[in-house]
Amino acid sequence: MTAPAMVREAVRLFNEGWPATAQFCAYDAGTSAGEALAPRAACPFDSQVFPALAAAWERGRSQTIAFQAGQSRRIDGAPRPRLTLRHVGGTHAAHAHPED
Repeated sequence: MTAPAMVREAVRLFNEGWPATAQFCAYDAGTSAGEALAPRAACPFDSQVFPALAAAWERGRSQTIAFQAGQSRRIDGAPRPRLTLRHVGGTHAAHAHPED
């Protein structure tokens, strides 16, 4: 589903009384904007009319951009610890080849 179609679907769901599903759809539309790395993309939802949808869209866009930049954070805002594995050596010689 394209981003404009997701926006229309979010508004339709919201108007039909499915606010949580509408917010998820708005979040998904925001992730599409984030995947396009559109940091200045304008929110398609009027924050005065649909504040929850506008917030969900912005959250989806900003979290996707941050994730792609390697800046993922926990819900409380703290940075995630990074696991770094050092390469100590290959394991190619650690197993036997039947043809050897």
